Amino acid sequence: MKFAIVSNITNGAGLQRDYELLKGMLEAKGHTVHGEMFNSNNPTFWPSDVVIFLEVVDPRWFRPGMQQFWLVPNSEWWYPMWEPFVRRFSKVLCKTKDCLRLWTPKVGAVATFMGFEANDFYKPEMVERKKIFLHLAGKSETKNTLAVVAAWRQFRLPYPLIISAFKPCIMNLCRNIPNVTLVTRFDEAQVRRVINECQFHIMPSKYEGYGHAIHEALGCGGAVLTTNAPPMNEFSGLDARLLIPVEKTTPRPPLTYFYEVGATGVAQAAKRAWEMRDDTLAAVSENARRGFLEDRDAFRLAFDKLVTL
Repeated sequence: MKFAIVSNITNGAGLQRDYELLKGMLEAKGHTVHGEMFNSNNPTFWPSDVVIFLEVVDPRWFRPGMQQFWLVPNSEWWYPMWEPFVRRFSKVLCKTKDCLRLWTPKVGAVATFMGFEANDFYKPEMVERKKIFLHLAGKSETKNTLAVVAAWRQFRLPYPLIISAFKPCIMNLCRNIPNVTLVTRFDEAQVRRVINECQFHIMPSKYEGYGHAIHEALGCGGAVLTTNAPPMNEFSGLDARLLIPVEKTTPRPPLTYFYEVGATGVAQAAKRAWEMRDDTLAAVSENARRGFLEDRDAFRLAFDKLVTL
């Protein structure tokens, strides 16, 4: 089969990873794949059996010769301007159960829970695990970074925290805080190292279409502190004791909400994580790795059924 994948395929973030993952999986099954940048000035409209839209919709691709149109939504980035095209999709492939909950009322049985997977960076032999907190904000403003840094600033937390952020408005929040180290960005080798090295991964996202950083942390056996709201709290491998309560809920029209956590909730979760016994942390780590692998295997099986020749 011939697949065209339309998205921000060179954005250096989650969408590029989504594209590269699906492209590799399809090609491994013998399919032909063409990647097209969203809103390209000169789209090729490569003749395809299936056009897959990752998060974004380019209506120019709804044209004769294309057989099926699949959407893989990130619900927090769905915009009303795409609503008129909803009935054109033969499949809406949901990466989270919360996504399925949101899309089933819109499209009925067309919506299917597929799951997804993240990079597997697990290399326990690479470095010694250390009791360090890691917060990977990158260029995102939806990771509740303000609450994380406020917790360390207001409560003078004595635990070491590394923050990676490279958007100026985020970076400025993270400076001059005791026990906090700001790193502009890691290259891939450094990411592999730091994700394996840090015991605690503090990722209280406001919402996630999937959550690559959360899943990469789980895959490395990290103790993940995240938001006690869907879909963040539905991911396999999480420990309920490390979930951070929601302090404020803000509508994210037209489909979902942003969930904000507070400094107090972050500080309390960090304290619970830090005070866990070594044997408890070992069990948390084992469960995180197991959950990552189980979800990955389930996704691969589901995707294979979708694209079997």
